[in-house]
Amino acid sequence: MKKTIKKSIALGMAISMLGSVSAIAGTTASVAKNITVNGDKITATAITQDGKTLLPVRAVATALGLNVEWNAEQKSVVLEDLPLYVTFRTGVDGYTFAKTAPMPLGQAPIIIDSVTYVPVELFSDILAYTVDDTDNGIVIFDETEESSTEESTETTTVTEDSTETTTSVKSDETATEETTEVDAKATGKVVEIGDKEILFNDEVMGKVRLCPNDDTKITDKDGNEIKITDIKVDNEIEVEYSDVMTDSLPPLNNPISIKVVK
Repeated sequence: MKKTIKKSIALGMAISMLGSVSAIAGTTASVAKNITVNGDKITATAITQDGKTLLPVRAVATALGLNVEWNAEQKSVVLEDLPLYVTFRTGVDGYTFAKTAPMPLGQAPIIIDSVTYVPVELFSDILAYTVDDTDNGIVIFDETEESSTEESTETTTVTEDSTETTTSVKSDETATEETTEVDAKATGKVVEIGDKEILFNDEVMGKVRLCPNDDTKITDKDGNEIKITDIKVDNEIEVEYSDVMTDSLPPLNNPISIKVVK
């Protein structure tokens, strides 16, 4: 894996610094730009619309070594190279890193000729790659590649002391289990259901583990109280999250309320 825990922490800090940006209204004719990733020119091109540079997400992400998943039903995209995990939906100006609240970039993802385009800020501000947007083209560089290789060599040396290596790994895993404050409602479909837990596909954030407690209010579409076992796979539900969500994959939340809407 090219990314490191150190990289994910840097990304989290980058996201916390993002501010809200006004959405762009209307579009104008696009202008193609060449794209170079880590010194190699890729065949796909960027476009410029209304002064906003948009990149073909699959081509660029793949060139950077990220896994790309497309959900046709939700019209959503997942970029993944654990611990890195980013989700977003076409038509929605909200980009989620790990399990933070969706962050606006001033432009929702759009589809042109079956290609999904995202604002260049997804790669520069959220994914924290070095991006140079010039009149001659877009240059993207992953500065962690070299440092990751060095860290990998150091890890090989450390493996001679198994106790020390195990301690290091556990420390990194613990770092990824930090919690994130959230304050939002969400809708989506139930993927899996158990006696005490629901796997829920949030339309913006992706999969979330819901673990209702004694204070969680669970109702049907008419407002009648029901049990968790009354909820079925593929039910559409509306969830009011509690204010803390783990940064695990998928994240876990003890919701304030769950309402079956369909």
